[in-house]
Amino acid sequence: MHMIKAIISTTLCCLFSFGSYAQSQISEWRLVKISQIYSHDNPNTSEYIYDDWGKLKAINQYYNDNSGKKWDGITVKDFVYNKGGYITGFINYEATGNLQYVFDYESKNRLIKRQIYKIAANAKNPAKKLAYVLKYSYKGNEIKESLIKPPSESIVEETTSRLT
Repeated sequence: MHMIKAIISTTLCCLFSFGSYAQSQISEWRLVKISQIYSHDNPNTSEYIYDDWGKLKAINQYYNDNSGKKWDGITVKDFVYNKGGYITGFINYEATGNLQYVFDYESKNRLIKRQIYKIAANAKNPAKKLAYVLKYSYKGNEIKESLIKPPSESIVEETTSRLT
């Protein structure tokens, strides 16, 4: 199996009210690239790479400094999917350290838990340390998100969103 980048066929541009310019490029209804320029920041780009079956395999984010030199930022890869095609995990690779994300779903395929682990960068046998957990509960048209920071099992912050 080889990785493919979707061919760019359509370009959508829009201007946001807070002074940034974003450009999205899509092909075959899949997002392949987003470029953003903020008035207070340097340009950054995210490229989305899919496998032969259309599943997301990697996201490469890179930035340009004031002189136009491109430097690597973040790579998100090692996506894992369940039988239903939902993402159950991935790793966010950065020079300063990596983050592993793990997702759990209930029988209706709704997200119920998201765990984020810190992993040391460039370590031979990196230890995983739980950074925080987000739990989700559903009631009618409401979704409650609860933030839990280890080692405590108590809720640090809670947010409720209402679907309309």
